Amino acid sequence: MDDANSSSLGLTKVVLYKHGIGYFERRGKVTGPSKISLLCEADEIDDMLKSLLALSTDGSRIDAVTYDSSKTLESRLAEFGFDITTCSGLAELLGQLKGIPVTVSVSGESLHGRVLGLDSTDVIVNDQIVREINLTIYMDNSSFKNIPLSSISSIKIDDEVMAAELKQQLELLFQNVKKKDRKSLYVSLSEPGDHDLLIAYSIPCPIWKTSYRLVMDAEQKVLLQGMAIVDNVQEEDWTNVHIVLVSASPISFIQPLYDPVQPQRRRIAAQGNVSAGPVVAERAQQLNVASAFKAKKEAPSPRQRSEAMPAAAPMAPAAMAMSMEMDAFGGDVVSYDAGFSEAFADSIAAPLAIESGEKGELFEYRIEKPVTIPRNSSALIPIVQQVVEGERISLYNESKNSKFPYAAIRFVNNTGLTLEGGPVTVMEGDLYAGEALLDTVKPDDLRFLLYAVDEACPVVVRQTVSSKPVWRVRALNSVIYMDYRQIREKTYQIENLSERKKTVFVEHPVSPGWNLSADTKPEESTQNYHRFKAELEAKAPLAVVVKEETEAFEQIFLSDYRSLDSRRMEWLCAQNYVDSEFVKFLKRVIELKHAIKTIEEKMLRESELLKQYTSDQARARENLKTLGANNERYRKLIDSTEDQIAESTKNYQSLHSELQTAGQEYYAFVAQKLVSDLDSAGKNK
Repeated sequence: MDDANSSSLGLTKVVLYKHGIGYFERRGKVTGPSKISLLCEADEIDDMLKSLLALSTDGSRIDAVTYDSSKTLESRLAEFGFDITTCSGLAELLGQLKGIPVTVSVSGESLHGRVLGLDSTDVIVNDQIVREINLTIYMDNSSFKNIPLSSISSIKIDDEVMAAELKQQLELLFQNVKKKDRKSLYVSLSEPGDHDLLIAYSIPCPIWKTSYRLVMDAEQKVLLQGMAIVDNVQEEDWTNVHIVLVSASPISFIQPLYDPVQPQRRRIAAQGNVSAGPVVAERAQQLNVASAFKAKKEAPSPRQRSEAMPAAAPMAPAAMAMSMEMDAFGGDVVSYDAGFSEAFADSIAAPLAIESGEKGELFEYRIEKPVTIPRNSSALIPIVQQVVEGERISLYNESKNSKFPYAAIRFVNNTGLTLEGGPVTVMEGDLYAGEALLDTVKPDDLRFLLYAVDEACPVVVRQTVSSKPVWRVRALNSVIYMDYRQIREKTYQIENLSERKKTVFVEHPVSPGWNLSADTKPEESTQNYHRFKAELEAKAPLAVVVKEETEAFEQIFLSDYRSLDSRRMEWLCAQNYVDSEFVKFLKRVIELKHAIKTIEEKMLRESELLKQYTSDQARARENLKTLGANNERYRKLIDSTEDQIAESTKNYQSLHSELQTAGQEYYAFVAQKLVSDLDSAGKNK
């Protein structure tokens, strides 16, 4: 954003957010009547029109805010009667100004007339023929006059309208050359006198970023230093501007208010592989931060300190110095080196020139003294420098690294500030230990910063699954459910290869449907993990055992009585139930199944008899045909078997009706709903 009258209405305040919007405020004295011109980029105009605020703090009325149309430069130039973009010089311009009244100054003489056109003549100069261009004007005395262009000292357009059009075209071309596709807004103030004017607006702006340095000394004191990175990508210097940095996620959007609206299709990102990034530990839920650090541990020995973090190449002295000058931001020079233990508190006692506070859902850092950031430049502004509560630990997560835990620092944000997310460089004494990534941390919240792989603690994971006895039996809609509990035991075998004690947190995934056993208590839980704390002695192993239970069941389908396992049903009947009615139900199911089976066996025997009688009759009829119709023996046999077939058919039909009745009784009985726990004491049977 650029201001045409910045000397009288300068930039005084900039508020930067984390969602790509910046708030800019200008204040100054303006003498009316006046028109303040603001220039903005093409991608800023919609936000300008949406958010522009113009106020006269002395109560004067602001007439209007106007702005250029959305026409392109070519279309706006085409509205004029002549086009200076096609002119490479004065001669071509004069050729388009036919009929325009002009005043031509030649050798101190002023000639008044209208432009008729241009012609050329050949003249001899130094024995050379030179073509000379002449301006022909129609004089006020009704005469024509040719005037050589080389003899003209100036030409004035006498028509005010045409002169203004020429000036407008030149202004449009100037703006286009100065910065392509710029838009102008004008704030008009008609009342005379001096007025205090405030203009504020929000436009797209790079987000402010944060980076942190976390330094731990031998006494496990943790110094947290945070820097805000501010980028000025505008074509304007921010000179002595009050900077406010806001940590929040307000709702923001772009609505096309300047150009005609065209429907937009959804844009889909191209498919591809994403490289692995840093590991961010999840935030613990319902955490009692006050008890997170109950007691300070003893300071480790010098040998132990050398193993506090994985070995890394020493940094150059300039990098180890980690000094910072704050004069540019109105503060004192604060510096410390790798050995800051002796004067640890004193070296950071001077407070930073920062004010902070919450406003609704927003948290802001207000830089007390004005800051100067030249155009197209960036600056690092210190926003936090304070000792925080922390301890060195290791954090194991099988899904992120199955062999080793991560070296980490577990700290509480007792700065009173909201720490915006950003990278963290971790230092251990005079060593660069690694880097971590911090998400947004509210005051008094606790976080793990994972900065390196701890290869001094190898981990082996084993898992077993077993089942407990049936503890409840349910009958529901012709299905018996035998409920039991499935036990899953996962063992994290950790070995401490270092010569100092270590605290290792094991992250065990939360599995839907599985609950921790009563004797398994986590230190804390996150959205997706339970954390278990293990204290390992030097050169010693330790096993972290996590037991989980889930409810499972085995089904017996009573509707298919033919495949019903009688031995399984008898086993069920032999169990000890709290509700004796359930035993009666099971016994009755067995009785009904046995009754159906008995009827089916009788029907099978009758069916076999019917087949036998039918076969005997067929054989007798065949013999009767062979021996003749007078054979009395076979005739009697046919008559007797006919009676047997009729009797057997009658018995089979009766059994079939009996089977249907028994089946209906069985299905109606097994469809009822019953439930009973098993009585381990065996009181009811």
